Amino acid sequence: MEDSALGLDKWLTAIWMQTSMKNGVSSWEIHRALGISQKCAWHMLHRIRLGLQYENLGKLGGEVEVDETFIGGNARNPSACHP
Repeated sequence: MEDSALGLDKWLTAIWMQTSMKNGVSSWEIHRALGISQKCAWHMLHRIRLGLQYENLGKLGGEVEVDETFIGGNARNPSACHP
């Protein structure tokens, strides 16, 4: 997805389609659903499948900041989580 000409909305839709279908999804289905070329959809699906094949990436741990929202950290004193 990094340095991609396609927007995040198209990537997330393609990832959702790939992971929510029992037998996956074809590049032609992605092509029709997202309005992109079939060749682009084919490359997208290969990148998605490559990313899904890694098993030992692990979960996020510790303190994680997403859009200025803190998740994790000290459960007993939530005010201590913020710098």
